[in-house]
Amino acid sequence: AGGLMTAAVLSAVLGQKILPGVTMTGTINPDGSIGPVGGIYYKLLGAKRTGMTKVLIPAGITRQRACQLGFQDLIARGRALGLQVVEVADVQAAYRHLTGNSLPRPRDEGQKFALPTLARAAAIKAYGNWSRTFDTWIGRMKAANAKLAPKVSPPVVRLWRAAQARRAEAREAFKKKNYPAALSLMWSAAVLADLGAHVSHLEFLGRTKGLGAMAVAFRGYLTRGVFFRNFEARLKARPVRNLNDLITVADAYLFFNAARGLSQTTWMMHRKLRRSPNRNFSVRLIVDGTKYAVLARNLVSLMDSLLAVGLGHSGPVLPPENKLTAWAKMMFRAAQANLGYIEAAIFGPAARRRGRSARRLKGWWLDRDLHYLVALRCFDSVRAIMNRGGAGLHLSAAVLGGAVGSWSLSALVVAKHDSLWVKVDPAGRIKALGNPAGLERLLLSGRTRLRAGLIRARAAGFLPVMPIFHLRVAEYSARPGAALSDRLSALSEYWLGSTWGRLFIVLGR
Repeated sequence: AGGLMTAAVLSAVLGQKILPGVTMTGTINPDGSIGPVGGIYYKLLGAKRTGMTKVLIPAGITRQRACQLGFQDLIARGRALGLQVVEVADVQAAYRHLTGNSLPRPRDEGQKFALPTLARAAAIKAYGNWSRTFDTWIGRMKAANAKLAPKVSPPVVRLWRAAQARRAEAREAFKKKNYPAALSLMWSAAVLADLGAHVSHLEFLGRTKGLGAMAVAFRGYLTRGVFFRNFEARLKARPVRNLNDLITVADAYLFFNAARGLSQTTWMMHRKLRRSPNRNFSVRLIVDGTKYAVLARNLVSLMDSLLAVGLGHSGPVLPPENKLTAWAKMMFRAAQANLGYIEAAIFGPAARRRGRSARRLKGWWLDRDLHYLVALRCFDSVRAIMNRGGAGLHLSAAVLGGAVGSWSLSALVVAKHDSLWVKVDPAGRIKALGNPAGLERLLLSGRTRLRAGLIRARAAGFLPVMPIFHLRVAEYSARPGAALSDRLSALSEYWLGSTWGRLFIVLGR
């Protein structure tokens, strides 16, 4: 359903009429936000021809490509047609414009949200564990770099600097007592150091023993099925006593599904490696595959940290299994809609403009956009789980977690390409945004919705642990002066947290 249909149903339920002359375009997301649509340039003309005077569009989309016309300013387009074009971030804002009335929303008086004492202690302990892991890997990277000296390659130098910078950020967050952000950043630092140690070793092998030795080492880095089966068995053994536990386990399954999907990608890259006659391409496959293998292994390890933080707290009683299953399937469809939109409305037109196949362009982005890769692989893992069939609490939690993760990451991909107009270099690194003001509006609306869910939950007498965790991570990542890549990731954290918060309220009724 779209945002307009959502508002219309609400107005019918509440007995309030839609104002004449006002309409809107945009989808409705599971967390209440208004999602993107295409063709707004032409829809404005349609609205004018049917007598409309005000058109609501999704927040962040003020410029959009219109077939052969290139990027068009939608606000200016509306002004030229005699229309007032207004951005709306969520269904509350849309409803206010469409009816002149406000939907109920909890009063936000700047309440503070912190993890419960036991969760905070678990986050601090996990931070210490990842700090020691960082020290181990940075030591190995230093030893490997000594073998490469004096000709340490630029990619290895970048990894070394990035790992050190991440650790400094983690320590700063810890000093400010934002323990969720400190844990997340120290985990990221450890992953970078881990990857740096492996890439340094691969480079040493390439210089001393050749491509064959690099390929053998790469195969040794790949994660096998038994690793995931053992970890899944441990996860299923965790008791789930209430809704806080359930959302924590579902959040853990998010990372598990992402890790399993990335692992499958590394095996596909290994098969490509055996068929590749090009040395440069083979080296890139080995390095990129190592990156995904390291990330997959550390994502699984991160699950233990999240479970320690989120399990064992009070919460609403567990919902009936059929209700949980229905929501899990709905989130799967939401992720599927996002991924379908990316292919049809973003990659398809881009491929036609460049005279390339959509499949090749999709492959190019999968190689360069980690958010898109993880969203797609997470979705594939969930689809495989659903195709196997079965029932049970953990199965529904696995589908729910993977689907929510795929939705929040694919929503970020849509925002980057359809709202914010990211500008990337040939390696896929983001250099700038074509619509930086849109990012500020999206960050604000995401934070507002997440906090609204927490306020509602607290009013009901509960404290949702994982939504608070994501709120604290997002607030630190979105801070002024943070790297652009971190501020973009904060969007996904806000959407993830607000979706868990919404589910906490709905499933806890």
